[in-house]
Parts: sequence; structure tokens; C-alpha cells
Amino acid sequence: MDHELLYIEVKCSADSGSRYVTKRKINLETMNNLKYALANEDWKEVYAEKDANVVYDLFYSTLKFHFDVHCPNVRSKTRDRKIPKIKWSPRINELTERIALLRDMRGSNSSNIRLDEIKAQMDKCSAQLKAVIKKSITESNELSIVKSDNVCKTTWGIINSIKSEQASFGSVMKLEVQGKLCTDPHLVANEFNNFYINVPATIANNLPSINFNVNLIEPIGNSIFMYDSDVQEITEIINSLTNKKSCGLDEFSNLLVKHINNEVASPFTYVINLCMAQ
Repeated sequence: MDHELLYIEVKCSADSGSRYVTKRKINLETMNNLKYALANEDWKEVYAEKDANVVYDLFYSTLKFHFDVHCPNVRSKTRDRKIPKIKWSPRINELTERIALLRDMRGSNSSNIRLDEIKAQMDKCSAQLKAVIKKSITESNELSIVKSDNVCKTTWGIINSIKSEQASFGSVMKLEVQGKLCTDPHLVANEFNNFYINVPATIANNLPSINFNVNLIEPIGNSIFMYDSDVQEITEIINSLTNKKSCGLDEFSNLLVKHINNEVASPFTYVINLCMAQ
């Protein structure tokens, strides 16, 4: 035998329409547990340091430790969003077949019909096809909303599906650069950046020149005065934040920070005052 036997095992299963995602387990119970843990934290290591960078790292690492313990990342199953099925009009098949027939007639030399007449009919059928497709989608979406138990959720689901479809096509970015049409997004972005970076210099060069001696300006020292903040001010600022669940890379949302406000306000105030002082 001059061939080596190779095989591969493929596990096949029906698509259940579900997938797994990893996200923080944040609810009222876990936030209360975090709040209780932070209330029992003495923050001695934070208050013992005088370097702003070290103090911030200690404060954040302590907060992150309790956050990871009481609001851990969990892997959960989620089902894909169901897109309502569209009931297409039978007229779509008729128009599609009509356009295909006209296309064949245009490519055939045996047809006695003028090419401009065929093109006019194709354009007319294409416009009718677009109108019928649009009408079918609109009627199906309206029917889904009417039959839905949660009108708001269904409406936003339709809107998001349409937005995602439009975003998937994308639009080609075009810009004329040095007399040539450019479609490279990196070159287009650099051209925009260079233009706006040079705007101040261009404006300055076009300003009329005047005789002015800058040495006549007397510098003022200590022109900015800043006072230490206190726990009450920090608490009020945190409480004024909007109740948003979205978060950044640190995974701390406004809603979570407001929930643990009283427990972290004191060490947080120390960190801020130390940063401003240095």
C-alpha cells in the first residue's frame, strides 16, 4: 500500500439556536454581598501609603478582589434573537421570473423587440419587485407587533435586526486625495487627521501680524487653587450619576458604584485628594 489511511471524527448535532456567554453575576443579592464585604474592609493598606500611584493600585485591587469574589464571571446559555418570518407575496416569484425572461430576451439576438424597450420593461419590473418586497416586510413586521405579548421588545427586535443588516453591508468610504479617488479607509482617516491637525496652523498663518511684546506680560504664580474634597462631596457626585448598567473595561457600572457608594466613599476620597496633591 502506498497510501496512508487518514480519518477525522466530526461531531454533528442539531443547532438549538443557543450559545454560551460569559458575564458578571450582578443582581441585588450579589451587590448586597459586595456591599457587606466592603463595609467590613478597613482599607488600612490604602491609608498607610502616601504615593498616589501606590494608593490607587491598592484601592483598585482591593475593590476588584471583592468584586471578583461576590460578583464572579459565570457562563450562561442564551438563545439567539428570533427574527420574525416574513410572509412573501406570490407576486415576487412572478416578477422575478419576468425579469429573468427579459434578461434572456436581451441577450438573445433572435428577439425582434428593441433593446431599449426591454430595458424599460426590466426597470419597471425591478421597481415593482422592490415595492412588493418592501410591502411584504412591512406587513410581516406589523403583524408580528400586533400578535406580540411584549410590543416594545418586539419592535426593538425588528429595529435592531434591520440595523444589523444595514451595518453588515457597509458603505465604501471615498475621498479625493491629491486629485485621485481613494477608497483605502486608513488613507482616508489619515487625510482627515492631517487636515484637521493643520487647521490651527493654517488659521494662524492667515492672521494679520501685529507688533506685540510678550515680555510685557507678567506671569502669575499659583493661579489655580484647589481644596481637598470630602466624603460628602464624593458621595453626592456618585449619587448624581445616572442609573446605567453599562460599564467600561473595569466592569463597574454606575448602578453598581451607587449601590456601594457609602462603603467606598472614604477611601476613594483619600485617593482623589492624594492624586490632586501630587
